[in-house]
Amino acid sequence: MNWLCNGVDISEYFVHFKGSFKGEAYDSDTPPRNFFRNAESCIPFVDFIAKTLEDKIKTGAIKLLGRLGECQMPHVVMPLLVEPSKPRLCHDDRYINLWMRDMPFTLERLREVPRMIERGAVLFS
Repeated sequence: MNWLCNGVDISEYFVHFKGSFKGEAYDSDTPPRNFFRNAESCIPFVDFIAKTLEDKIKTGAIKLLGRLGECQMPHVVMPLLVEPSKPRLCHDDRYINLWMRDMPFTLERLREVPRMIERGAVLFS
């Protein structure tokens, strides 16, 4: 509930990273300020990307910060890419993931559902 009300403070999930990414060497506790250009796979899908971003802004899934040069730039700007076979819009988070604490998890299997719900519960998928 705290995340919904106050947002997520990702700094508590950072770990020190020492290594290289795309030919650049890093040795820091947090990701340095960086800006990455979108992948070349985006070029043929400009209209699709614009429509997808517009839809996500309307639903509140993403937030428009302002016009370039008129607002403060985010600390890190991750690149977009398009999976052309569907198509679907993706973002490449490999850079920032280098500093993120590994937190593996497993999804429950169908056989575990009965112990997680009450008798007579209604499920939707």
